[in-house]
Amino acid sequence: MLLSLSKMYWINVIAVISGITCVSSHTNYGDRIPNGYRVPHPCGGGQTWEGVGHHYPGGARGTGGIRNRFGIDFKLAGLMWTHELCRKDSDMDGLTNGEELGDPNCNWKQGDVPEMEAKSHPGICEPIDSVKCQEHNERFGDRLDCAKVTKHCPALSEPGMKSKDLRFPLTPIPGTETVYKCMAYDLPTDGDFHLASTTPIINNTDIVHHMILFGCDFPENFNKTVLYRMKAAPYTCEMTPHKYCNHFLGTWTYGHPGDCWSKEAGFRIGRYGTKVAALQIHWNNPRKLLGQKDSSGMTIHYTGTRRPNDASMFILGQEYLEIPPRSNGVTFSSVCPSECTREMFQEKIYITRAANHMHYYGKKQRISIYRNGTKIRDLTDEDNYNYDHPIFHHFNPPVEVLPGDDIVTECTYASDKVKTIKFGAGTSDEMCYGFLTYYPRQNFLQTLCIQWKSVQRCVRKLPKFKGIYNGCEWRSFTEGSNKAVISQAFSNDTCGYYHHHKICSSNCTDFSQKILQHPCLQGDLGDFIGKRTKMPIDILRSCAESSAESSANRVTFEAVAFASLVICYLHIQNLYRT
Repeated sequence: MLLSLSKMYWINVIAVISGITCVSSHTNYGDRIPNGYRVPHPCGGGQTWEGVGHHYPGGARGTGGIRNRFGIDFKLAGLMWTHELCRKDSDMDGLTNGEELGDPNCNWKQGDVPEMEAKSHPGICEPIDSVKCQEHNERFGDRLDCAKVTKHCPALSEPGMKSKDLRFPLTPIPGTETVYKCMAYDLPTDGDFHLASTTPIINNTDIVHHMILFGCDFPENFNKTVLYRMKAAPYTCEMTPHKYCNHFLGTWTYGHPGDCWSKEAGFRIGRYGTKVAALQIHWNNPRKLLGQKDSSGMTIHYTGTRRPNDASMFILGQEYLEIPPRSNGVTFSSVCPSECTREMFQEKIYITRAANHMHYYGKKQRISIYRNGTKIRDLTDEDNYNYDHPIFHHFNPPVEVLPGDDIVTECTYASDKVKTIKFGAGTSDEMCYGFLTYYPRQNFLQTLCIQWKSVQRCVRKLPKFKGIYNGCEWRSFTEGSNKAVISQAFSNDTCGYYHHHKICSSNCTDFSQKILQHPCLQGDLGDFIGKRTKMPIDILRSCAESSAESSANRVTFEAVAFASLVICYLHIQNLYRT
């Protein structure tokens, strides 16, 4: 895995894991207003009100299409975001529709990124418990009964269900666009539990982008001082909270009430499970505001009445993406191959839910299962992907996957930009991931099914393959003396001349041809190792490929140089004679 890309893998991608489970009935209408898929539910809890113009959070489904005051005004405006609609206060709570939807200056046009996040609902008078607003909101009935709304998971009402808050202390947010902070917590160890649900605690709704709760498995001899510091206060993190914190326990992203796990499986914590967890929070501060603070977190709900199985997740995807400028319908794919799933799964597994994840250039994504070359079924198939409106696909009964099955992920993009869009952590970059929740838990690294170009991580990492990839002992190559040999070549007379004059000397050409014969430097694997180790593979290839031309140039240069010396010598002799 590329060092830089492996960090990016953990960054931001988890935002999708806690997505919304159904598609809005008015997907196109959501595109026509700022933050159309991210309008907060008045009851909070990180939930959104999908049908912004309707009395029901889900929109017109089964309601006869009853519109709220904003929906009426939106229809009168021709179902478009106009300056007049932006300036109007549809719900009469003292804020304009633009102020509530994140377009306070009424500059937004369809396709633009809103100036800020939506702060409240333009069709519901808020705060909903005020005397004035209770009268205005009377027609919403129990859809604004927050005690009922926030109970998103039946497991929360089970007898014996316990809860624990894992929350940041009030922490200053830096004035930078993207920040990841982590903090570790002790989990209950007075019993053997299953984690059944999570609910978010959102303090700064404008800046908290997503959260992920990692399970940590520290060795017995782990440095207690380091662990103490991880638990004492939030600290800056990127890839994971720590290399020993690398499996998922809970997630949240904008618009989701929290995780609610299948009755068939739960995430094992406590005496015989995970004992320490680390919460990662992504702060998204595109306006680089100063003076912001946050104390968000997550409540875990756990029970001693365990489910029949232990649950887990794993991730699929492609980490080499280069979307050309002004392109449409560009597809990248990856496969978790049969040779790997045969080793990863010691028995058949059952997928309980699946989710896609791309960014704003992503248009379509599909995750499919193949068996012996024949397609069994799609786990996901989204032809109208929307980053702001993630979908979770739940399966009841769960989908059976056998050892030896292939799992294929396809991502399709379109870009109107004048630059190439590449894989990266920011929402202006792109990703191609799939997330699968399954049971029973298997003992393998959750990121094994990720590839870069054609290079399979599972083939590099699984014990069966003994660290050999297409004849390349990649670990010894990248950690051995080869990198030093290449670095030294570019710092001395062998290839050092290239840095100053961009010319391949004969020594550098000979060196390049020889070193590139190594199996670790062939094709995509060579590109991968070059990026991982920062070896100048492209330069070596250029010098090796231009050997014939370079030889001809050297002959010509030497001949011209010799002729010049002869002419100069004869000219000097002639001067002496005269």
